[in-house]
Amino acid sequence: MQKKQNEQTKMKILVVGATGGVGKRVVKLLLARDYDVIALVRDAARGKKMLGDRVKLFEADLTIPQTLKPEMMSGVSAVICCSGTRVQPVEGDTPTREKYYQGIKFYLPEVVDSPEQVEYQGMKNLVNLVSQHIQPATDRVLSRMPKSQFILISSAGVTRPNRPGINLEEEPPAVRMNDQLGGILTWKLRGEEVVKASGLNYTIIRPCALTEKPGDKPLYAEQGDNLKGQVSREAIAQLSIQAVQLPEAVNKTFEVKEEDQPGNTNWKQLFAGLS
Repeated sequence: MQKKQNEQTKMKILVVGATGGVGKRVVKLLLARDYDVIALVRDAARGKKMLGDRVKLFEADLTIPQTLKPEMMSGVSAVICCSGTRVQPVEGDTPTREKYYQGIKFYLPEVVDSPEQVEYQGMKNLVNLVSQHIQPATDRVLSRMPKSQFILISSAGVTRPNRPGINLEEEPPAVRMNDQLGGILTWKLRGEEVVKASGLNYTIIRPCALTEKPGDKPLYAEQGDNLKGQVSREAIAQLSIQAVQLPEAVNKTFEVKEEDQPGNTNWKQLFAGLS
């Protein structure tokens, strides 16, 4: 049993978008569980300051394929992708992005990057690299249960823009403002399709509105992209690590929010209840 646990905890995980709100929490949780962590960041100096010395950093930009080096995939068993188009208040923000982390409903947002380049072309570039170094999951080594090789943090609402019969007034800001934000949700959906077509075992997590709350409430997941609510970035980080560990998470795409009352999530049950 101990040997099996050591094999698991010594897995090497590549975290993409490792200095973002979810990504930095994923790194912290992985280190606490004794994983080897590779972090892909845009700014290595900022990454080192934020993530510390136990993480091996690679400075790269998903939209520039030449920066995605094969060595960043050396020994990597799975990827947790937390990257995304940078959104900020029109009037600017603090160096630590305090306004942004309050949530989009508290400010008028604008996109800094091109959603098409980041969410779609960038995902194509990343998946192309990963697919060359992690074998598609057709070979069940030693008859082990297959596990997810690519975990993508996407967003609830990706199928809602231009959906017939939808009442935009009842939808979250990101859905209402999709066109103003460069089609951000539309391009996230295209990025999801790239991951699904890769041949890799995947888990696609679509959080509802992200918060800075503690993550001490049970999670509720469903499929069909109708879910509304909130969920903490801490909880999504925990969920993404469970998706690496549990075979029940393989090839599942789902939306997730927090329940109202405090409590714990039965991770296995959450994934097993999805199709």
